[in-house]
Amino acid sequence: MTHPRSRKGLISVQTAAIFLRIALVALALIIPTTIVGLFIATSIDTAGLEADILVQWILYSPNGLGYLDTASQQAPLGIIDADKLAAAMTDRALDKEITSNDPRQGAKITIGDKTAYYNKGLYNDYAPLARTRLPGLGGARRFVRQLPVVLRENGHDTVTTATIEVITPR
Repeated sequence: MTHPRSRKGLISVQTAAIFLRIALVALALIIPTTIVGLFIATSIDTAGLEADILVQWILYSPNGLGYLDTASQQAPLGIIDADKLAAAMTDRALDKEITSNDPRQGAKITIGDKTAYYNKGLYNDYAPLARTRLPGLGGARRFVRQLPVVLRENGHDTVTTATIEVITPR
């Protein structure tokens, strides 16, 4: 006498096969998505580039500290006008002349033994925070650039170094 076959085992094998197929489909969807997410940059950090652009504006623009030749109406690169530097030291001449796309930048400009500021209030507020190098929102980043320049004062040229410290809140 033979016993009739039970269908319980057959159903559990089919159920296991269905779960295996669902797991493989899920794995086939998750793995490519994860790989693509790892290798594609979704956010680009432009703070360093923005700091470099501000440095270029300050040093080389006729509206910044750059020397403007009145005869040719050109601003030779790397020559700083001592009169503009003196005006920037006494009042907020750079704040009025340089219009940045990001008004949340501040800078300390040191040329030789003279110091001027761009957006001095923001610089003074965020410089201590930037020096701590705390990551994340609410902090600030500090970019320091040192460049050789020529300081033109009363027709006399002096080769010196310009140190510009740009502070950008996060």
